[in-house]
Amino acid sequence: MAKKSQPSDNPNSFTSLWSLLISKSCLRQLGFILTFLLVVVLLVFGWLKIYTRHGQKLELPDYTEMSLDAAQKDASKRHFEIVVSDSVHIVEKPGGIILQQNPAAHSLVKKDRKVYVTVTKFLPDKIHLEDLGKLYGNAFNSIQDMLKGYHIQAKVRDYRYDPFGENIILEVWYNGEVIVNKEGVRANTQIDKGGTLEFILSKSNDAVVKTPKLVCLTYAESVFITKGYQLAIKMDKEYEYAPEDLDNAYVYKQYPSADSRILMGDTVIVYLTTIKPADCGAGFIQEEQ
Repeated sequence: MAKKSQPSDNPNSFTSLWSLLISKSCLRQLGFILTFLLVVVLLVFGWLKIYTRHGQKLELPDYTEMSLDAAQKDASKRHFEIVVSDSVHIVEKPGGIILQQNPAAHSLVKKDRKVYVTVTKFLPDKIHLEDLGKLYGNAFNSIQDMLKGYHIQAKVRDYRYDPFGENIILEVWYNGEVIVNKEGVRANTQIDKGGTLEFILSKSNDAVVKTPKLVCLTYAESVFITKGYQLAIKMDKEYEYAPEDLDNAYVYKQYPSADSRILMGDTVIVYLTTIKPADCGAGFIQEEQ
């Protein structure tokens, strides 16, 4: 019976295999395979890098309390866009200040994100005088409380004698002009939100005197007369004299007018001229109190 042949440990077979592996054709194929794998790896990593950057999120700064101009410049550098969505007036706060922002500060957002902001107005809101209701004849304290709701300041300008009560509104002034008095309301008057209304109020007590007639008197004579009535005297703020001319200037108008009932200690405003008014009589005599 024949014996089975066993595999030979012929060293020539290993030599042949090695020669095949290091042959030019084999090495070329291996080189192609390695190059292909390298290109694939580079493409994969490159795509991942682009994808990561595309989805990258940036932290949004806090733009509140910044000026709109400064915020827009900063946002442009960071590739954001500031968009004004609303504006409101806030008393004593300058215009163009950012109050709120959306998205909120420190949010993570994508590049080129629009940031919607609310800013303060440059011009104040206007309030129609008629919307404040009746002012003349009402108690100052109640009107003062009502004006706070409109963000309007109330200031006492002066007091005037009136026999019907204390602290009753007789006149309302705004920007140096009378807008409310017993004759009515100045039409089409608008008041700035945050503005100030000045009031002349009533005052009644026993220390009431009649205003002396000062028209046609010199300033020096007027000072002497008003002292006797226990009243103060003041020049109109739009007219100023050098001290050497003041005493010899003539009164051509006064406020309150002669014979008005005012309180002792109140002020009479006089308007002066260097020339004696033409309608002054030569023998003018000041009536006694």
